[in-house]
Amino acid sequence: MKEPLSAKSTSALLTEAKSAQAAGNFKTASKLYSEVASQSDDKEAVVASADGLQGCGKASAAITVIENALNQWPNSPMVLMRAVIAYENIANHSGAARHLKTITQIFPNKARYWSRLGDAYTAGSNWKDAESAYAQTLKIAPLDPAATLGQGDALAQLGQFNEALECFHRLVRVLPDHPNALLKLGSLLSTLGKFEEAVGILRRAIINDPESTTAHICLGSALHYSGHTDEALAFCKKAMNLESQTGVARELVGIFLLDSGRVAEATEILTTIDRSDASIMGLIALYTVESLAENMEAAERALQCILVLDPNNSEARHLLASLHKEPLSKPVSGFVESVFSRLAHRFDQRMRTELAYQMPQLMADAIVRVRKKANPFRGCMDLGCGTGLMGSTLTGIIGDGEVVGIDISEAMLNFARNKAIYGQLLHGDVVEVLRMTEDSFDLITAADLLPYLGDLTDLFSVVAAHLIKGGVFAFTYESAESGTYNLGPSGRFNHSSVYLEKLAKDVGLEKISNEPVVLRYDKGEEVPGFISLLSTTT
Repeated sequence: MKEPLSAKSTSALLTEAKSAQAAGNFKTASKLYSEVASQSDDKEAVVASADGLQGCGKASAAITVIENALNQWPNSPMVLMRAVIAYENIANHSGAARHLKTITQIFPNKARYWSRLGDAYTAGSNWKDAESAYAQTLKIAPLDPAATLGQGDALAQLGQFNEALECFHRLVRVLPDHPNALLKLGSLLSTLGKFEEAVGILRRAIINDPESTTAHICLGSALHYSGHTDEALAFCKKAMNLESQTGVARELVGIFLLDSGRVAEATEILTTIDRSDASIMGLIALYTVESLAENMEAAERALQCILVLDPNNSEARHLLASLHKEPLSKPVSGFVESVFSRLAHRFDQRMRTELAYQMPQLMADAIVRVRKKANPFRGCMDLGCGTGLMGSTLTGIIGDGEVVGIDISEAMLNFARNKAIYGQLLHGDVVEVLRMTEDSFDLITAADLLPYLGDLTDLFSVVAAHLIKGGVFAFTYESAESGTYNLGPSGRFNHSSVYLEKLAKDVGLEKISNEPVVLRYDKGEEVPGFISLLSTTT
């Protein structure tokens, strides 16, 4: 074994290494730093050699030096922090967190180490441990802004939205002009569908940080989804002037115009976005305007761009199937859940304003016409209940009975829970969940569900099995002129009346009524369909 380098030799080698590094001779510098690291017993010199190796682009070698140093000085804060930095430099967040955890054990009352540990867990998307680390920071330093924001972000990622809101509200109460706190609070309020409240908070964020592109974009989104599209467009256009890369703001302008039925203006914007740098939402909007213009090759290219970003994206795969007119009997796996989970936070506002959606009330009126008020329904199963738009119209016709809801999107169910409409909310595929349910009902509803199912054989069978004698099955469907069902360019299924009547007859259901209606307005165009009521014959 070689004798350890003397202090004089160590200093000389480090000086020579630094000179070589400064001259760009990284090979020689790395060799000298490695010599110091392997032969010196001076802690600071070993750490300096690791820093030097890092500067020469030898990240793995630097980490090896630091880990070896920790075998000799396992509780040295200096060496431990160099390990943290080395792992952070190569985005190895678990490695950084491992050493930060050791530091917090050595210095349990130092808030800065707990906060940095939270940052490491956050960078690695380890939200549970991140929240715990930030919580420990705040026990020591209750007003630490960064830790409060970090904890709020972690709680939101864990789905603990009320707790996350309280974090952001707490910081805003203490620091009412903190732009990042206002931005995060406003953004989360938007995510939860509380758009009017979000608008007020985000206006304050912009007052305190008028050059924030993100704040302008978030405020634009909140304004749009609260029904103020013109003002929303103004803020997004301002964001386009603020940021060097205008892609996000430009996409949103196009999406908002498209949502509002201003298809020509949306097309002008969306067809100029950079597909290689576009988001999935922007590309879906691009697909929509290209398909509306019957530019099917361009529409397909937009979907293919999505699959480059996310090869398993169910929306793109399903829309490609509709574009190619594939004979699907059901949606591509994950499509329905993906779409409605993405739309959950703005679903109610979108349906009521953008799509002029009145089906729940029209369905309820149709149901009332066939059942006298003196004889209310005793219970209802609401299939594809979503956020509870249909359920909110049923309370007046169910009497004291219970309304049970089923939906495939947990995000949609979260919003339904907040409305306190349903006695039970069940998560999963409506057919599979209904099969596992032993209860029977005298009313089963399915507002805007059938367009997302395709083949309805199993649905009609399980519905008939769970309707009591004289029970009513009320549903809407988009009409196909002939055949059974087909997948339209919108990605939704159309069904023919002849097909539905045959299915009903096969399972012992008979037609009460079948009323033509405009189901909604989509991109400014009427979507025709029917409200249909069936009843058990046995």
